[in-house]
Amino acid sequence: MQRRLMILVMLTGLAWVCSVAGAEPGVRYTLILDRPQTQTLRVAMEMDGLTGPEVMVQMPTWRPGRYVILDPASEVRWFVARTSEGRELETIKTDKSTWVIRTGAADHDGEDKPTDVHIEYEIYANELNLRTRHVDASHAFINGATVFMLYPPRREEPVSLKIDMPEGWRVSCGLPAEDGGLLLAPDYDMLVDSPLEIGTHQRVQFQVRGVPHEIAIWGEGDWDAERLRRDFADIVGEQSSIFGDLPYEKYVFLLHVQPGIGGGTEHYNSTILQTRPTSFDSPDAYRGFLGLVSHEFFHTWNVKRFRPAGIHRYDYASENYTRSLWVAEGTTSYYDNLTLARVGLIDVTEYMKRLGSSIERLRSRPGERVQSLEDSSFDAWIKFNRPGPDRDNTTVSFYGKGALASLVLDMELRRRTGNARSLDDVMRALYKRFPLGGPGYTPEDLAGIASQIAGTDMGPVFAAHIRGTEPLPLEEALATVGLELYQKPVMDEWDDEDARPPRETRGYLGLNVVAGTAGAKVRSVLEDGPAFEAGVIADDEIIAMDGRRVDAGSFAQRERDLEPGQQVELTLFRRDRLMSITLESGGKPHATWSVRLAAEPTPEQVAAFEKWMDRAWPGGSKESESDEGDLNEDAG
Repeated sequence: MQRRLMILVMLTGLAWVCSVAGAEPGVRYTLILDRPQTQTLRVAMEMDGLTGPEVMVQMPTWRPGRYVILDPASEVRWFVARTSEGRELETIKTDKSTWVIRTGAADHDGEDKPTDVHIEYEIYANELNLRTRHVDASHAFINGATVFMLYPPRREEPVSLKIDMPEGWRVSCGLPAEDGGLLLAPDYDMLVDSPLEIGTHQRVQFQVRGVPHEIAIWGEGDWDAERLRRDFADIVGEQSSIFGDLPYEKYVFLLHVQPGIGGGTEHYNSTILQTRPTSFDSPDAYRGFLGLVSHEFFHTWNVKRFRPAGIHRYDYASENYTRSLWVAEGTTSYYDNLTLARVGLIDVTEYMKRLGSSIERLRSRPGERVQSLEDSSFDAWIKFNRPGPDRDNTTVSFYGKGALASLVLDMELRRRTGNARSLDDVMRALYKRFPLGGPGYTPEDLAGIASQIAGTDMGPVFAAHIRGTEPLPLEEALATVGLELYQKPVMDEWDDEDARPPRETRGYLGLNVVAGTAGAKVRSVLEDGPAFEAGVIADDEIIAMDGRRVDAGSFAQRERDLEPGQQVELTLFRRDRLMSITLESGGKPHATWSVRLAAEPTPEQVAAFEKWMDRAWPGGSKESESDEGDLNEDAG
């Protein structure tokens, strides 16, 4: 079956390339980069044979992969339309991202005459971290959904893209190109799902299963090209083995290495990755970067070859609502670290460290008990991607909790089928049954597939933990593969296990603080802490605790040193007014959630672990303990 599916995908890709090459473009785009030092670009858009008195074009209001309204039309500097003979046409802007062109197409008898319309507009391109568009003297990065306007009647027709760029620059993109450099796409959707890196960037190339892959690197860093080839190839090979194919003719990793950036966004035959130069300075930082690579590449299937109803097909003019982003992003997050562990890019210790950190983050957030994963997915447009100071109390991350829910589902499937089936089978079924040419899958579809694979009804699991807010049964899930979840005592730097054992409890005020101008600025107030009822609010700047000065770093340590029930006075500024608030400290276990290997696993647990992790049971005790980790949720 996997062989037949692979052949079908290869034939489909070949037919796509042939059909594009032989078809007349419905829209011809030209990207003009004649003044990159000004951070501006121009787009020419040519459409022939239009009928009717008006032509409407639109700039998308968001870009796929980031579920928030961005309104890229705000940076359109000017817009003009002409006939092919050069006669300027009247244009009217009818809403924030729509332009209407009066063609005067009717002749003196009132009949429509075909008109060729040539549009040109200029865009200011100075946004990098949201991965939309950025141009300067060194390069141009283009996410098409924030640059190329859509003519809706020809959305499904082939399009072409010509690039006028400085001498010596080159183009990296997932689209096929003709000999003259003209890029071709079967439709508008594929055009804007194929970002471009244009400039003098470096290229690192490798092959997996005979398919070419390219890493196009803009920026400077101490990377090892051969190691990048090897590690990227391991990730590609492992994830393709889950689905049984590589569903493209060529794949491009666009990599930006610059200070102060991070994250990634998935695309059809490519991805854009952003990281800091320091990602290549230490093994830990580099392994963190590989997690981003793994995450974005898994999207090649999960989102880019099958995706949930609500975001398929894309509506570029407004929000696209779905209750399944926890699958699109959360399940992808589950597989990103699991992939690294399966191929040995991180060891079991590191995997458990990251897993423990994710569990600690989830269980320390009151919002876990308020918002379900389906609601978190649905409200991404107004909550997750527009975080406010109350987010920790009322929301949960469809990335982080979605990954842990996927772990629970994986373990439940393995348990119910005697270790014969898993979440891998669910992913393959979604890929097979919901190709992009058909409808997107619904929550009911997903639960039905899981039940079919399990051989029993999985509906109650989805009702409790996906549509509902019941805590995830992580202890039971991890026990399936011989792992234990426990609270690991935190050792303060002055603690000594013999002379002074770690404290069992610590002070807790329920405040998240960041560095302020004069002290510790309150970012959020957690509802389960005493500061909430005492009246501390977001943006208060705490300058002293019990008369002693604090900043963001010392505040956290002073809070931990408090005894539960101890009275504490906070001196703070609120809107430039000095005030004090007295409250009673709460308490929390002085420990973090961590994961370790069972000391005496059963043969069934060892077998399940080895099939899940695709490696031998490591054994030992010291190696098995996890610690704090750092998870990045800016992946797309």
